[in-house]
Amino acid sequence: MAQAKIWGVMGLLEGGQTGIALRQRSADALASTQARLEHAYALAELGAALRGAGQRSELRIPLRHALDIALRVHDELGAAGARTRREAVTGTGSLTPSEQRVSRLAAQQLTNNQIAQTLFVTPKTIEYHLRHVYQKLGITGRSELKCALVALRPA
Repeated sequence: MAQAKIWGVMGLLEGGQTGIALRQRSADALASTQARLEHAYALAELGAALRGAGQRSELRIPLRHALDIALRVHDELGAAGARTRREAVTGTGSLTPSEQRVSRLAAQQLTNNQIAQTLFVTPKTIEYHLRHVYQKLGITGRSELKCALVALRPA
């Protein structure tokens, strides 16, 4: 494993086609080890080098493998009870479950008080959630909410 890391560092320092070949060698060597995160990192570095060399079609394979490993880590964290980050920071995919519930009810023209009673929370909590929903969806108010939620599927 140490040799694979050395190849990766040498690839970073060398650059160009030689650097890409060294990074590929590092990723290949780490693929057969238990060092999954190091392998993902090597794949990500290889993808970055390929992008820098303008080899867009070749970079997709190592980056997809790196992403697969990272998503497995994300899933394991969630299964272990850790609070994990959402993949999206804007758009409907970034909404928390509470924000989704509040936004769906608000899109149905319920008032903040009606939503609060439905969800057994305070109207201030509804205001808090809606403020974050508007920020994440890039809208300014309730009138734009229904259109912005089109991509959001019912739970």
